[in-house]
Amino acid sequence: MLYPKRQERSSAPRPSGFTDRLPFSRRSALGYRLSNGGYTVVEVVAVALVIAIIAAVVVPYLAGANDSAAMAGARMVASDLQYAQDAAIVTQTNVTVTFDVGDESYSLSNQSGALIHPITKNVYTIDFATDRDLSGLDIVSAFGGIGSVTFDPTGDPSAGGTVVLQAGDQTYRVMVDAVTGTVTVTVEAS
Repeated sequence: MLYPKRQERSSAPRPSGFTDRLPFSRRSALGYRLSNGGYTVVEVVAVALVIAIIAAVVVPYLAGANDSAAMAGARMVASDLQYAQDAAIVTQTNVTVTFDVGDESYSLSNQSGALIHPITKNVYTIDFATDRDLSGLDIVSAFGGIGSVTFDPTGDPSAGGTVVLQAGDQTYRVMVDAVTGTVTVTVEAS
């Protein structure tokens, strides 16, 4: 295979300071020539990526604060209703969950008095107004104005009903089935 013949350099005189090479310049990792005072493509992309990650974490947290509070409150009410039902079965006594819509709170009690919370070891009362994580949550209604439900020693509720919780434009319903005592949580479309 024949290769093209390399051209010879001309022997003509060159101006002083003339070279075949470019003057020394700084180059980025990708080979782009760096200019004085500018940013490389890599630097711009890295900054944009960091901003995108921060936005992806912070914006949903701030925008969904009401939704998170309503969901957390609904889950907590559902869990406490199930706890009351389980406590009634285990202790073989009636356990009542009483909601105070005006004070945004509820408590668990039996025939002997207030139940003790298994974690905090205090009286089992949940107050949305004093809990900083749930302070924006409102109890709209509880069990159709009755405001309480009692679970008997077999775990059956005295009546079925619904607790409606609202935070901003998010509304959740915690329902207790009248026959089975099953507790479910649903969200209302906003």
